[in-house]
Amino acid sequence: MKKVSILVPESALLAAVDDPRHVFSMVNSFYEKDGKPAIFDIKLVGLSKTVNLHNSSFTVHTDLLLNEVKKTDLIFIPAFDGKMETVLEKNKDFIPWINEQYKRGAEVV
Repeated sequence: MKKVSILVPESALLAAVDDPRHVFSMVNSFYEKDGKPAIFDIKLVGLSKTVNLHNSSFTVHTDLLLNEVKKTDLIFIPAFDGKMETVLEKNKDFIPWINEQYKRGAEVV
């Protein structure tokens, strides 16, 4: 089973977090309907257990904190809203983890 980590950074666009989660979940459903096991272990991963998006209009509850993910196969980085410099500063704690997972063989998209 492939481990998929969908990051939930501050300033992420909600659709850019939920749409990939939905697509991977649907693929799992197709496999399960054919009597096969799911092929993706999908987790929403953040720096905190809840992340407010779109000026706190929506709250995403993450499955795991970043430090709880020791190994993943695929890291999905969602689109975000705002100036890149500001967003990177708010989410800088993701960067060393992404680099380490990449060195361990994770794909980053």
